[in-house]
Amino acid sequence: HSRYYNSAARLVVLMREICNDLITQGCNYVVGHEIMQEEPPVAVEKLKTTLKVLGTFKSYYFDYKTRTVTETPGNVWRFQNSALFSRLDAYLERCHDILDLTQ
Repeated sequence: HSRYYNSAARLVVLMREICNDLITQGCNYVVGHEIMQEEPPVAVEKLKTTLKVLGTFKSYYFDYKTRTVTETPGNVWRFQNSALFSRLDAYLERCHDILDLTQ
């Protein structure tokens, strides 16, 4: 329903920017060079929190993508998920790898 972000190109750019901001916030919360020096329970909790927040964001995206089919049938979101989430998915994978090491 947005006047400014009702095209695929604009929405893709917006979603990528949001993903980039989430990655930045995740990096600020789970600092790479410090995470291995944390006590394991603290490191695990930080990683799980980060994974939960990022997973929730993606879940909301997919919920809204599904809603566009019924709410705006003339403007359904038909772009590739990889175009939106490639960096976020790579960051999630790294977080999972570090979580495996800390558990």
